[in-house]
Amino acid sequence: MGIQAMNTSLKNNNRRKPRVPLFKKERLLYSVSSKSGMNDTVQMKTFEYAEFQKKLFKQKKKDRKKRVVLLLITLVITILIVLWIPYVLDYLMDNSYLDVHPGF
Repeated sequence: MGIQAMNTSLKNNNRRKPRVPLFKKERLLYSVSSKSGMNDTVQMKTFEYAEFQKKLFKQKKKDRKKRVVLLLITLVITILIVLWIPYVLDYLMDNSYLDVHPGF
């Protein structure tokens, strides 16, 4: 008896929900998703697509330049550190800083 009452309650709860027609749902006006991916229901006009492409190409070009600059800066800093390490090690391994200078 308990399971039957629970099923009836669930059915009644579903009936009380306000029903919204599919075409009234705001999120479905723009796109519909499925397991295979995103299906866009709004199509761009040719001039809008051309503007979108130009903007996308500019953005990609800007990002590419940014990556190249960051790579070059990282490379220069790495080379400077690698070239600087022997001088630091030579200074640390040299015992001349331990010598006592009586003139001071």
